[in-house]
Amino acid sequence: MPSVELTLVDWYVWTDDPASNALHGEQLPAAELGKQLDAGMRRRQGLFGRATAQVIATAGADGASPSLVLASRHGDLQRTLKMIADIAAGESPSPTDFSMSVHNAPLGIAAIQWAINTPHSALAAGRDTLLAGLTEAVAQLQVQPDQPVLLVYTDLPLPDAYADNDPPDTCSCALALLLAAPGGPGVRLEFSAHADQSADVWPLRQALALARWLDEVNNDEDCLLLSGEHGGWQLRRVTTDA
Repeated sequence: MPSVELTLVDWYVWTDDPASNALHGEQLPAAELGKQLDAGMRRRQGLFGRATAQVIATAGADGASPSLVLASRHGDLQRTLKMIADIAAGESPSPTDFSMSVHNAPLGIAAIQWAINTPHSALAAGRDTLLAGLTEAVAQLQVQPDQPVLLVYTDLPLPDAYADNDPPDTCSCALALLLAAPGGPGVRLEFSAHADQSADVWPLRQALALARWLDEVNNDEDCLLLSGEHGGWQLRRVTTDA
């Protein structure tokens, strides 16, 4: 696949990783997330939904009306496990938990909150989840270059029963990238697919690595290589002659 050039119009990251607290300025406490949502809608959101709403709103979805892509390896797993526990106890699952546990639920909330009537999709691809999200965003912009795409990646640490499947440094992270065809304002990025594979792949780590690379105040590397179990992407800042 040849290289593809896109414009990064805006981006935002939220994380509770202490080592990344300076990204995009001081990070909000978890309790402060999602205040852009209507009060009743916000009350129905857990951390997964509030963090996703925070990055969607901050990266400019309410003004650009982009297509939405949510990449999440596990989704709102806390709600899913709560429903399983309720069923095991002979109780009916909460209707709110049921509706909010659907993988694309945060995108539906965003569409209602900010009157976004463009298509949206949600995906999970194991350890290649972030890379798959990038692939989907790039593909959509190749098909419809006039339609910006907001790629959102959100994942939280696994619940205690499954915590052994996370690496020791796992944190919560939500990252949003507002991408558009080249030509408009923003940072020009070149996306190049590559076949390099890695067995040590964690999308949460990749999301933070991408955020640190985009944070030009703290980083001056021109390229970022993201490798997955089935290939990956190289991102490069495109400089223009003065």
